[in-house]
Amino acid sequence: MYELIFMIYRFISRHFLNRLPPPLRTRLVTFIYRAARKLFPEKIRSNSNALDNLNLKIRPRGSQLPTWAIEEMSRLAPLEPLLYPPQPWLVGSACWDTPDYSLPGALYRQHLKPLLKTKISHLVFVPWLKHGGADLGALHWIEALAGLSETQSVLVVATENSDSPWQSRLPSHVQFIDAGMKLAQLSPRETSHVLARFIIQAQPDTAHIINSQQGWECIRRFGQAIRVRTRLYASVYCDDYDMTLVPRGYGRTALPLAWQHLAGIFSDNGEYPRLLQSDLGIPSSLFHTVYFPAPEERNFFWASHTNKILWASRLVAQKRPDLLIDIAQNAPNLFFYIFGSAESCDYAILKRLKRQKNIKLLGQYENFATIASEGFLAFLYTAAWDGLPNVLLEAASAGLPIIAPAIGGIGDFINQETGHLVHEHNRPESYIKAINTIATDKQGTMAKILAAQAVLDLRHSTTAFRSSAMLALDLASH
Repeated sequence: MYELIFMIYRFISRHFLNRLPPPLRTRLVTFIYRAARKLFPEKIRSNSNALDNLNLKIRPRGSQLPTWAIEEMSRLAPLEPLLYPPQPWLVGSACWDTPDYSLPGALYRQHLKPLLKTKISHLVFVPWLKHGGADLGALHWIEALAGLSETQSVLVVATENSDSPWQSRLPSHVQFIDAGMKLAQLSPRETSHVLARFIIQAQPDTAHIINSQQGWECIRRFGQAIRVRTRLYASVYCDDYDMTLVPRGYGRTALPLAWQHLAGIFSDNGEYPRLLQSDLGIPSSLFHTVYFPAPEERNFFWASHTNKILWASRLVAQKRPDLLIDIAQNAPNLFFYIFGSAESCDYAILKRLKRQKNIKLLGQYENFATIASEGFLAFLYTAAWDGLPNVLLEAASAGLPIIAPAIGGIGDFINQETGHLVHEHNRPESYIKAINTIATDKQGTMAKILAAQAVLDLRHSTTAFRSSAMLALDLASH
């Protein structure tokens, strides 16, 4: 279909478009290009050079060089005869016009420029605001910035073409724009152009990138210009891994190309910054560990005489649902209550989870304390890689003993005093041993629960987080 329509277009272009006045021809070609891009997005990937994408070469009959160009060459001929080409060249020459493509500017004027009417103190770039630990961390940062003073204006920019149900959790005086949805017609490169222009014109005091691909791209491409008026920050929590277990994620793909423009790099744990310093040679002075706050309410939902184990996270490869199944198979006397979204779960794994008799899938949850209030013997956490998961703070706040693998930043919170840190984290028996210890050593388990809550009170309160966040911003600004 594409080839047939393209051939028809080439015929019309040669026999009809060339006879139109240039302004009308330009508008018509632009319209055709936009329509073609919507019909064949896989064939036409970028708006920035329409003629190259469509291979549209307007071939006028004879010489259609603009009169002003011929006259100017004629006036320059007395100075240098070679600047005025011979008549055969003039007769046989062709003139190519490019469409007047103004969509990026139009979308900027429509959606972003109105936001410049008020002074923006702080920009926060996120992919979206949804149910998840990283999004909760972003909300903590936004609330801290919004609470600095009444004169501080915070704008949250969601850069992915997706909805943000947690927008409703933002403080009332914080502005929000779903830029990813409003700029969806643009190519990624054009989107970064538009967002960079907005940052430069808004001139906020700070811009903070939290898991936003477009935010990172703005820093990489335009950081030198942006940082003239704006201090740039980014948050990174842990590596991600592809299917071949090669480390990916923004700490590996974006940070090495952009860290020179950053005033500070924040993390929710101390282990990942140490790893990046070692692997990438980034100066340690740029890194700041800022621990996220836990829920303020303290509960005690540990049920020492039950056989119910609580597990709560997304059912994705990172969270090792396969290991969870192995643990359940090796502990038939225990019953595992599994909360979390299964939308991205591997079909074969999900089928095994549903088949396992002592596993009960209960879907996504909104409030951890609500599900923990039923009473459980332990909170079990499994993962292949991670930062410092927020769900561990929630489990400690709920008064549950915690079993978690010794990976990423988990060791910043879980140790022999505050829980059970599993060093042989690929072996189901290691987790089962920890569960048995919790069931038999009630005095020791009580001590761990209280110790974990003491750490929350000292280091993971809202006040401690905001003090730490503001100190990190202040240190990074000097």
